[in-house]
Amino acid sequence: MEKFNAFPFLAFAKKSLHENPVLCPMKRYKKDIRIKGLLIITAMLLTTNAYTQSPSFNSKFYRIAIRIKGIKNVVEKEFKNGDFSKNNKVAKIPSKVQRQCDVLHWESKGRTIWELRKKNTEPKKYILYLHGGAFVHNITTYDWQLLSRVAQHSGYGIIIPDYPLAPEHTYKDVYNMVMPVYEELLHRVGCENVVLMGFSAGGGLTLSLAQYAKNKSLPQPSQIILLSPLLDATLQNPEIADIDSHDPYLGIEGLKKAVLAYSGGDDVSNYMISPINGTVEGLAPIHLFIGTHEILMPDAKKLVALAARQNVHIDYHEYPEMYHAWIFLNMREAKDVFDKLMFFLE
Repeated sequence: MEKFNAFPFLAFAKKSLHENPVLCPMKRYKKDIRIKGLLIITAMLLTTNAYTQSPSFNSKFYRIAIRIKGIKNVVEKEFKNGDFSKNNKVAKIPSKVQRQCDVLHWESKGRTIWELRKKNTEPKKYILYLHGGAFVHNITTYDWQLLSRVAQHSGYGIIIPDYPLAPEHTYKDVYNMVMPVYEELLHRVGCENVVLMGFSAGGGLTLSLAQYAKNKSLPQPSQIILLSPLLDATLQNPEIADIDSHDPYLGIEGLKKAVLAYSGGDDVSNYMISPINGTVEGLAPIHLFIGTHEILMPDAKKLVALAARQNVHIDYHEYPEMYHAWIFLNMREAKDVFDKLMFFLE
């Protein structure tokens, strides 16, 4: 049976809440967060978020191009050769991004932190974004392009830390750098104005960071957005093997080696590395986007099921036949994700 997608209804409901003084007697209180809370509850109750359209032509084209390029085995080859120099440097910020955004940067613990803002604005709300790359690759051109679009359309400022990478560094080094960034952002604008967002390895780190903050009695952000997150770094879910041949981008063996280096010899099942083993109770609302041809998909569905047993709803968005990193590419499915992100960030 085709799942019902209530997203258009939610957009209409949101518009009505803001425009109708009967439905929304709190309209004059622009900073009142109860409206957003009502919308989140409505989304939880009504939206199953299945993307029902057939895969686009562009998605099929990119799948072929990615296979030809051989991206799937890059990380494994890097560990075999011991050379990570090609992908562990931050990609140059595209000139278009620099034209559209004010780009600020500063140093923290020997690493760079960037801030993107829509040109000539002073954001009051911020996203803390943690990039992907299997813990060994750095920020890419695709990250900069996506984040620039988010800043342009949402008005949010975006904080992007160049967190330490394996194999030279471990997860402990990452937390030592990223947690102070989060705490400073909370102090700067308040937790209600902070969103945590991450992709792939950075998506897993995003959830772990929220769990770690809860355990340290720090405030939660307003929302948590997980884009194709790595949730169980042990990669022991038996369903992963069934999907591996469909994912042209992310390879199991290379990812296992990267995780082992990132863990520094510690237990990989630790929630700070594998957030599926941490609690989701008491966390901010979670939005999760994943494709059915991603090797990370089985654990995404597992997290949703585990959360449901704790009476916690995860706003889960699943896209048929989408593979890892599709969110960054020029295709209809990625546009759908972007539109939903803009809805959540309003």
